[in-house]
Amino acid sequence: MLRRILNLFLYAGLDKESHEKIRNEINQNNGTNIKGFSLIAMLTFLCITVYASFSKNDIRANIPSYVFSFCFFLILFITVQLFSKKHPVVTTVCVYSFITVLLGFGMYMGLVLSPNQATVSFIAILTVLPGLFYLMPLCLTIVILTAVITYISLAVNIQSGKILTANLVNSSVYGSLSIAMGIYIMTIRASKFNNDRINRFLSTTDQMTGLGNRRKYEAKLDRLRESQLPITVITFDINNLKKTNDSMGHKAGDELIMGAVSCIQGTFGKYGECYRTGGDEFVVIASNLTNDREQLEKVFSDTVEAWHGNSVEKLSISYGLISSTEHPELTLDELILESDRLMYEAKAKYYREMNVERYRK
Repeated sequence: MLRRILNLFLYAGLDKESHEKIRNEINQNNGTNIKGFSLIAMLTFLCITVYASFSKNDIRANIPSYVFSFCFFLILFITVQLFSKKHPVVTTVCVYSFITVLLGFGMYMGLVLSPNQATVSFIAILTVLPGLFYLMPLCLTIVILTAVITYISLAVNIQSGKILTANLVNSSVYGSLSIAMGIYIMTIRASKFNNDRINRFLSTTDQMTGLGNRRKYEAKLDRLRESQLPITVITFDINNLKKTNDSMGHKAGDELIMGAVSCIQGTFGKYGECYRTGGDEFVVIASNLTNDREQLEKVFSDTVEAWHGNSVEKLSISYGLISSTEHPELTLDELILESDRLMYEAKAKYYREMNVERYRK
């Protein structure tokens, strides 16, 4: 029970690991929202400033505060636009800055501009606050409690009588409702972020191996066609997989597949992305490996040679490797075709040598 309560306040009902995995989605969502809300706030204060400039009533005295608010939200918008993608912490700082100024403006409207009336602006901000951004429920609770306590402390020193009583009751009630509503909204948002993440993972990941699937591979190729970056394409095919499945069963075949994944990922994984494009077919799209090619090929051959499974003793993988720096005349699709050709050539050589070995025996 205690763990569930902690997860509710710290991770909006998720576990810590799942919440960490949606951090990027949270930052992106908050960044998009803060840019939109900052733009709305800028336009609002700009209109209020223009109106106050031509007005003859007491609102003219508030022009400096309107100009300050406009400049603040303009700086906030520019800061998020320029720095939030490279520095996610900037988004978090801007979110809390936005909330602080918004709550401060609500207090200013209620306690300074209209001290003899029931506060509406601060209560309205408390009500809409949970819907603006995703905040950790514990942080949201602390923010709202701090705002309500600050408001009450100021109201006691400024107001009196029925107005004070009404504002104390309203701020306490709506503050509590805002916390409860905020926790509920954050759990819904966190669940949606997590479900979207899982769905994206399932749609682009091979469930057996954990590698990127053909859909993710094709998406990668689409992005590469738009760039001129040097790449290396390596295609792999497991030898004798069908024979192993037919003679020893699919469990042994699966062991061969996972053994191949271990060897391929272990050798080339840090250089690029690995995909399973078919039953026993794999592709690695890596940055240029020209300088490390011979060493990596030796490491890969030694790794495959040293592999031993529980059901199958040996693993054999044919592959074709080609780099765009060695063949600058080839397009991406031509590189892939050439890599396939080299792989099938290696596969044919393997089976010829296997037949010769059988004949000698």
